Amino acid sequence: MRNPTKLYWAALVLVLAACTDIARPDIQKARITLPDVQEAGISDVAQAVSHAMASVAVRKDILKAMRASSQVEHQLVLTEYLASPHGTNLLELTAEVFGSPALPLQARIGEFDELAELVISAPFREHRMAWRGNANIGVAGTWDSDAQDLIVFATDGSKRRVTQLETFKEYDVFFLIRPRESWGTRIGRQADAPGLVIQEPEDGEIAVVSIYQMEGREPVAVDHGQYDSEEALREALAQAESTCDECSPAGQVLPHPRPGYLANARPTVLRNLRMITRTEWSSEEVETTIWYVNRDGEKVQKTTRKTGVTSGWFMSDLSLTAHYFSPKRYGATFYIKAIETDFGPDDDLGERTYDYRHGPEATLPMWKLEVKLSW
Repeated sequence: MRNPTKLYWAALVLVLAACTDIARPDIQKARITLPDVQEAGISDVAQAVSHAMASVAVRKDILKAMRASSQVEHQLVLTEYLASPHGTNLLELTAEVFGSPALPLQARIGEFDELAELVISAPFREHRMAWRGNANIGVAGTWDSDAQDLIVFATDGSKRRVTQLETFKEYDVFFLIRPRESWGTRIGRQADAPGLVIQEPEDGEIAVVSIYQMEGREPVAVDHGQYDSEEALREALAQAESTCDECSPAGQVLPHPRPGYLANARPTVLRNLRMITRTEWSSEEVETTIWYVNRDGEKVQKTTRKTGVTSGWFMSDLSLTAHYFSPKRYGATFYIKAIETDFGPDDDLGERTYDYRHGPEATLPMWKLEVKLSW
């Protein structure tokens, strides 16, 4: 008889192989229906990690590694961490949970890596700023990042079901193991130096990635957190824009314009975003895409991805270029769409059309998001 578990994973990997996501060109996008993915396996990983964290050495190692992480929520990619010197103690001390040598944890996570990279993060800011390595911790694992109904494991081997936000905060630190959804580098990161806690008060918490694309061409992504100065970032953005003939840094009007396909050379600027309805209990990953169709029927677009969203008004006074062109009288109609990305199906935040009649200062209410633009 064939192994049904292996058949399940094999079929799911085939589904994923056909999926791509231009917003994250280095990560496959899982278009699956949750909870079709069983929670048992990822919960086993959480239990093993919590068991190992009974060790002072393991807790110190993970605090140090998270402090050095450049990712939002100071998350660590588990496969990378376990292969590093910092992860050796964690790997070895999981053996008791699986009843065999340490390799089964790597093998288990390796199975999941065909589906998605697993990360471990400390989702609560107050935990990252206060935890100093003590044992009052909780660890949970889930495929559904929107879930607030989790089995949480403690270092003493106990477990409990937690459904309330305040209960998670009773731990000195709560760790969440889940699929990786973000890949941007935090902007304004704290200095890479030893410290007593994961995060210092002045540490940057968000990441922004700009993705440029003209239909039929490969997208070009710029990770804002990778640049040490505004000048270097502007140069990188200009180079990305220049990959499109119609979105050069000079902001030229479309060549050979015809009625219905005109655009203004001034850029559309994103001033503010406001979440009307929250979709997660930890931080969120929000993508806004603005596009229009040129005279040749090609879509020209820019996607702005922001990771680390934790409050209602989360983008304020940005002066962030949201698109290389602006609407012009009698010109092309522009479109804007927003999603909150997930490992499974994305959360639709709404979409709108806009044109010259909405500007030059436009507030566009959508389903779960309000956008303020200017041009």
